[in-house]
Amino acid sequence: MNKYFVSITIALLGLLAGCAHQWTLSTADTRLTLAISNNHPTIAHLQNPTDSHDWIPSNLPIPLMSKVSIDNHEIPLSWTFQSAQNDRSANTITLLFTNTTPNLTLKSIWRARPGHGPIEHHIEITNQSPHRITLTNQQSLTLSSLQTGDPASFWWINRGGSNASTEGGTFTEPLTPSRDITLNSDPTNGSAPVPWLAIQISNQRGLYVGWEFSALGALHAHVSTSPQTLDIDLGNPPNFKTDLDPNQTFQVPPAFVGCYTGDIDDGSYTLHRFILEKLRPRIPANYPDPTLAYNLYLDAGGNHATESDVLRSVSTCHDLGFETFMPDAMWFPSTGDWRWDPARFPRGVTPIEQAVHNAGMKFALWCAWTNGGISSDPGALSIRGPVAHPDWFTSDVPPTWQPAPFSGALLCLASPAAKQWALAKTQSLVQNFHLDYLKHDINPIVTSCSRTDHLHHYGVDTSYYSTRAYYDIQNHLLKSNPSLLLENCSGGGHIKDFGVIQCTHYTVATDTLSNLPDRQSIYDSTFAFPPLLLQAYTYDNAYPVQGDAPANFLWRSGMMSAWQIDPTDTATWTDAQRDSVRRSTQIYKSWIRPILAGAKVHHILPRPDGLHWDGMFYYNSSLRHGMLYIFRPDSPIGEQSIHLKGLDPKQQYWIWAEDASLSPGIHTGQELMNRGLTITLPHPYSSDLIYVQDAALGKPNGLELPGEFHLLTANPTSTLFTASATLSWQPSPSARSYRIRISPSPDFHNPVLDTSVMNPTTTALKLPPNQQLYWKVDAISWAGSRQNSAGPAHFQTPELSPLPGITFLSDMPWVSSTAGAGNTVHRDTAYQDRPISISHHTYEKGIWTHAFPDSTPADLVVNLPNNSYARFAANCGVEDSAGNGTIQFQVLADDHLLAQSPVLHAGDMHPFNLDIHNAKQLTLRVLNGGDGNSCDHAAWGYARLIRAGAPDPIAQLTTDSKR
Repeated sequence: MNKYFVSITIALLGLLAGCAHQWTLSTADTRLTLAISNNHPTIAHLQNPTDSHDWIPSNLPIPLMSKVSIDNHEIPLSWTFQSAQNDRSANTITLLFTNTTPNLTLKSIWRARPGHGPIEHHIEITNQSPHRITLTNQQSLTLSSLQTGDPASFWWINRGGSNASTEGGTFTEPLTPSRDITLNSDPTNGSAPVPWLAIQISNQRGLYVGWEFSALGALHAHVSTSPQTLDIDLGNPPNFKTDLDPNQTFQVPPAFVGCYTGDIDDGSYTLHRFILEKLRPRIPANYPDPTLAYNLYLDAGGNHATESDVLRSVSTCHDLGFETFMPDAMWFPSTGDWRWDPARFPRGVTPIEQAVHNAGMKFALWCAWTNGGISSDPGALSIRGPVAHPDWFTSDVPPTWQPAPFSGALLCLASPAAKQWALAKTQSLVQNFHLDYLKHDINPIVTSCSRTDHLHHYGVDTSYYSTRAYYDIQNHLLKSNPSLLLENCSGGGHIKDFGVIQCTHYTVATDTLSNLPDRQSIYDSTFAFPPLLLQAYTYDNAYPVQGDAPANFLWRSGMMSAWQIDPTDTATWTDAQRDSVRRSTQIYKSWIRPILAGAKVHHILPRPDGLHWDGMFYYNSSLRHGMLYIFRPDSPIGEQSIHLKGLDPKQQYWIWAEDASLSPGIHTGQELMNRGLTITLPHPYSSDLIYVQDAALGKPNGLELPGEFHLLTANPTSTLFTASATLSWQPSPSARSYRIRISPSPDFHNPVLDTSVMNPTTTALKLPPNQQLYWKVDAISWAGSRQNSAGPAHFQTPELSPLPGITFLSDMPWVSSTAGAGNTVHRDTAYQDRPISISHHTYEKGIWTHAFPDSTPADLVVNLPNNSYARFAANCGVEDSAGNGTIQFQVLADDHLLAQSPVLHAGDMHPFNLDIHNAKQLTLRVLNGGDGNSCDHAAWGYARLIRAGAPDPIAQLTTDSKR
């Protein structure tokens, strides 16, 4: 064995006549002995080299394909063993079998790569006859009569592609007699299971299997009754069949089996090392791994963003500390027309690409290059029109068919011509746009296709050939562009398996980019995959949930893996929110990223559910550093005892917290695992990062308590709509952050503000007017916290500025109100109670509604007192959080149209200032822009009635917002 305690040891035993040949392969974790019996391969032994338990104590046969067809005539097969080949350079044993009629060869290839991990197996079948042969299913791996012991349990996970909260999951159940489990792998189904199954015996040992392919497949496990043993097989679907022409070879996808000692997390660690060291493509030398990526989609106005919008986001990306800048589904004119929109980007990609590279960052791009549309541009992928290739797609479309904004007709890569187009197109994207990173999305692998001139012939083999072609395209990109990174998105984690990770560097964890789904997806996925390659997006304030504000709770929900921020409206972020991102990127680069490279993942708390504390613990034994991520979601409990795992009981460790949720100190591994840590989090939706370091490395720098500091005089102010206060204090020596609380009572039991900032000043917004408020500040360092000297201070907020003669519609009774997409009309808030924002201007007062999908108007109706008001005024537009809506606004007086806007897109704002003398009823109407109501969030900013002769100070605010 080599210095890694692993090698392939291939021993030819039983050289005497009449004895079977045996070959033993071994990794650090798995040893498997092969033999030949009755011209079939068998497994004689399967165990962990350090464990006496043998999962297969006697020869168990591996079934080989039993029949084929020629011209619809079924022919049984009879295989004869010919030879075994030992390729030490490839760490493989190849067992060769032949069949006479028809003339076929079958190679059973076993591979044991040095280091941690499983043993792999795949089969190659070559047609040496003059006939086209229809192959039946050949399993990738079959394990029979496994001796499990008692108690034992199954473990498997779902992908959680579109939304880990509804489609993900970690499942475990005991092995019981006659139990049958079938896990159907599907690259288009976000809730499909990952093709992985583990069998855990107590906390002593386990075994896992997995399939290294992305097509439709099945993993089946059956528990027999007496004696209780386990059968497992995995591979293509049971009804799989495909044609094999003369002199062609069919590759049965590879599978693997691995053994381990310890609990399920111990088994996951051995698999993680195998994935990172053997399966995942090499990371370019000039790229930190994982790269900190900044995704641009909504933040610059979605698919209405212009060059100047994108360049502003490039600057923001660099300022916040991110390393890779990615325009997402917003840069092209239409689906399938994969060029920079000439209307919005007349200079093309060049100024953006140069700005990114001049800032020392990497340039990435989103593209759904297997999706076609109807563009007539000569370079477009189209299913209809003068440049169309309809035969490349999975089916025809109706004459009136239109693509969606960033998805369309699906290319079938099993079409050789379509594959060649994709090879050339992806290469041109990388070369012409000077990409460092390419993200692919939206169903590159299809599972059904109506065409008869593609490589597939039977429906059941469509996804097989589609997968093979997709792998070829991705591998061609990697080979021809050695400095390129590839991200597998595909609807957000729909393709999550051990095949796709061999031709991409990152796989998206889930497509709902919210704090809870992110943590759930990482919890689930890390049982099979290392967090280093799981791409977690954070999408601030995009969903109607708490915890998604642009702050630490959200950032840390993505920082457990390859973090990619996807901001929605950085123009409205406060300085404190920007500071929180900068600090998070610093922590990620200096502490988290090095740990991820060799992290052993410990699932120390149950799967996140949004109601109970959750957290995970990573420890890198090579660095002797660890990180405990801990979250208090919507829980009333403020304190928890957390037990760590995987530490040396006799070793001592330094423990300290980023946000002072515990006191720093030295603890033994036994104390941390048995007694645990007591952690205090101040309020729901708070979190902390707990650092763990081997005490032998010395005392960490920075463990000094904050020094004394004093509060300065508060500066309260008020506007037309709200009170605020600028709060400042002396800097506290050694402080890393400050916690500020404001409350109407000196006991601070019901604070109106409880937040953290990085610098010794902040502006508290939306305070109650004309009220005495108390405030205090805690300086926080890694060593703990210190409250400001002299205790809490207080200040008085002023009254709001009066608005005589103006009445806001959001303050009036309504005759009726209707909104589309199952929504209600909101007063003074947007979707999920966010502030109303139009064209990046915030409106403290206004109305939010939603268009209907058809011609139904979304109306708000108010009665007007006789001759009380002279004018109606408002700014209207697509509310900024919507992204890509198209809406028309109308104002009616007594059912007569007074005025209407043009169709407005994201970023547009249209003002109304209308004479309503003598009107008795006013209707504010919203219509969709003629393309359905997707993202049609409509806002009436400062919608108000003005009495005759009354001043309108708000008009100046709206004028300023247009400048």
